Amino acid sequence: MYYEFKGPALKPDFSFMDNRINVGKKEYFYDDITNITISYKPTKTTNGVITFVHKRKNIVIAFRKDDEQEIYKAIKEVSTLLSKNDISYDENHDDENAMATKLYDYCIDHGTGKGLNRKWGIKHFTLIINNLMPNEKVAFVFIGLNNYKSATKHEGNFACAITDKRILLAQQKVIGETVKSINWNNVNDITLQKGALLGIVEIDTFKERFNIGVDRTQAQNIYNETYRIYDLLKRKEEKKQYAHPKTEQVKEDPYEQLKKLKELLDMGILTQDEFDAKKKQILNI
Repeated sequence: MYYEFKGPALKPDFSFMDNRINVGKKEYFYDDITNITISYKPTKTTNGVITFVHKRKNIVIAFRKDDEQEIYKAIKEVSTLLSKNDISYDENHDDENAMATKLYDYCIDHGTGKGLNRKWGIKHFTLIINNLMPNEKVAFVFIGLNNYKSATKHEGNFACAITDKRILLAQQKVIGETVKSINWNNVNDITLQKGALLGIVEIDTFKERFNIGVDRTQAQNIYNETYRIYDLLKRKEEKKQYAHPKTEQVKEDPYEQLKKLKELLDMGILTQDEFDAKKKQILNI
């Protein structure tokens, strides 16, 4: 892979290689990049910006209007490469504790939350593992304060898993446990609010709104990845519906049906008894 682009006025040139992104004289290797997104913010010279997370820092690249199509192709290839760095665990060989540990370690390595401590973080993710459906895949995880209203009003730390089927929130308690499931079909939107101390990832559903408080420095990254998966799944569903539109059955007018039946009666194809029975059926007598 090789894509090279000139930067807009006063902005650095950049390129996408097989193993890295070059911005000016700096190199950013894919092994250290967690996600990449495009934001379209047209100005006189640019059409938008590319944002990627490198070692927990946001790197922003502005691109020119003329390069939009090539930029899209490049980002698509880079996203495919980055998907190889996604969360991985072996559900056939790892026990639930090993899988939960890998999910927690992902949070630590990618700066998406640590909770109270490692012990409780793994307990929360063990609940996630135990509540996964067959063939359900975890794409992204983070830890946040559920139902966050203020620094003193929230439900405590929850493990949050973004899967290909839903959003799972889980909290292990000293006595009891809490697991909440949000099906993607019920999600209206996902937004981000930034406060003085924390960022709030807001998940709006048909029934309620979930507010999850996360570290302010990583709030944008957590939101970007959560929204990216949501948008991707939504587009897939729209594409599926477009390819296989639902056909509405047109109900025939009952009088037209009776007219056709009368013709069959007159032709001797139906007997009077058969005609009367069909007539009652059509008219719901």
